[in-house]
Amino acid sequence: MKNIIITGAGTGMGLSMTKKFLENDWHVIMGVHNLNKAKNVYQELVQKYSLEKVTLK
Repeated sequence: MKNIIITGAGTGMGLSMTKKFLENDWHVIMGVHNLNKAKNVYQELVQKYSLEKVTLK
């Protein structure tokens, strides 16, 4: 599994890129400005793609 860091991964284009990489079996490290706002998105991604594939920073 390859790794990638995506900044702005909680919304917009960053979130779209995050989903595409997760669909292609990458491990995504989500860089976000506000951890509290991104937690819901993170939980949805973990449920859909698995905990091992997503990290929130």
